[in-house]
Amino acid sequence: MGYLESAFLGALQGVTEFLPISSDGHLVVAEALAGVSLQGRDALGFDILLHAGSLLALLLCTGKQWIALLRDAIADADDARRMLLLIVVATVPGAIAGLFFADAVAQMRFLPAAAAGFAATGFALLIGELAGGNRAPAQRLQWELRWWMVFAIGLAQALALLPGVSRSGSTIAVGMILGLSRRDAFSFSFLMAAPILAGAIGKNILDVAGGVVTLPPASVSVAGFVAATIVSAGAYLLLRTWVTRLSLSWFALYLFPLALVLLWIEIGMPHTFEAAEARVLLERYGAMAVFLFAMLESTPPFSVISPGVVVMLLAGAVAGDLRLLMMFAAAGAAGVLLPSVTFYFLGVQYGRSIAHRFHLTDSALSRAESLSVRYGGAGVIIGQFIGLARPAVAFIAGTVRLRRRVFLPCAALGAILLPSAYLGLGYLFRSNLDVVIPVVTLGGTALVILTFLFGGAWGVGKAIARRR
Repeated sequence: MGYLESAFLGALQGVTEFLPISSDGHLVVAEALAGVSLQGRDALGFDILLHAGSLLALLLCTGKQWIALLRDAIADADDARRMLLLIVVATVPGAIAGLFFADAVAQMRFLPAAAAGFAATGFALLIGELAGGNRAPAQRLQWELRWWMVFAIGLAQALALLPGVSRSGSTIAVGMILGLSRRDAFSFSFLMAAPILAGAIGKNILDVAGGVVTLPPASVSVAGFVAATIVSAGAYLLLRTWVTRLSLSWFALYLFPLALVLLWIEIGMPHTFEAAEARVLLERYGAMAVFLFAMLESTPPFSVISPGVVVMLLAGAVAGDLRLLMMFAAAGAAGVLLPSVTFYFLGVQYGRSIAHRFHLTDSALSRAESLSVRYGGAGVIIGQFIGLARPAVAFIAGTVRLRRRVFLPCAALGAILLPSAYLGLGYLFRSNLDVVIPVVTLGGTALVILTFLFGGAWGVGKAIARRR
């Protein structure tokens, strides 16, 4: 690696570290497309060096806030001490993930992994904004936050260890989903960033001292570090201004096309829906392939052809033990759930205006709300098993204002049951997949057709009854 490559990667790290578009994911893309030869732990070591530049920029931008917080904590101020404890709690999941899973994540530096992370970040930003990005900031953020909320935000930070998953994007989005304003979520996200970055850098220094991680020559490392520091500071100031005026969902409009382009480059999308091709992708990319295809399974127009069903059946067949099956099930559940939750919040925001365009009255919507109170949870769970209906069920649930405390657990339960069922079928009938795959896919298509025919007949019957 030369000076220009190092400086380019440093600048790329800087602009993407604090913007909610994932620095690690973009470094994977740059290394793959530019042919930079960084692999495994060596790549992780160089990434952490660039993160050190971002940490320096963060401390320069938030130094006054940290000094005031530490000074007040020493002076026994309850507000400051509570905020410091909240930051510690939020840091724990990321610290544990970094200690135990850094080696495994270092081997996931391939384009489909980055694409999956970009797509997941895009969905998270959309859900966060739809859930409440326009809330007013709290007067005292440290008392607005609850311990379980902070731990959930910390889990989001831990997931950002994966390439393509943005640390700032995931933590800000989860904060907004849990009730924080965009500005408060931004503030807490970057307060909790400093300890986790410092811890990762400290661990990396120990690895370098022990010879586990190697770095480029000193002059090359300095070029990357300086570029990352300068550009990171600019990106932080830009995002701080952005969150006060604009929605973060704009970044999703960049992340979704980027994810699709990377998939097209790496695996050739037109051929991925064939069972033989899907098997090759599954054996090469494992749980990441399950996540991607499960997400396509829940996203129109791909849900029409149910690509995730074939991949989940094949995943069950190739899984050799219970641990791998559980990994596939978790990846499939996440891939199914993210689009469903997005369509639910889209229904909350825009469903009623769309319903009024189709001349549905408020009284009709009120009757639908009453039905959702009785049967909405069961409908959400059942709807997760019908690919084409899954986004529609979620959107309707949001439109009729099915409560979050009902929808989210039911959607999560359905998202867990769906991949578990297909993985189990694939595992049990792994020697007869040539028969099982056509039966399941044709059965799913027939179920969708029957559902629409039944729904259409029911609607026509109701219309005739009203006229009479």
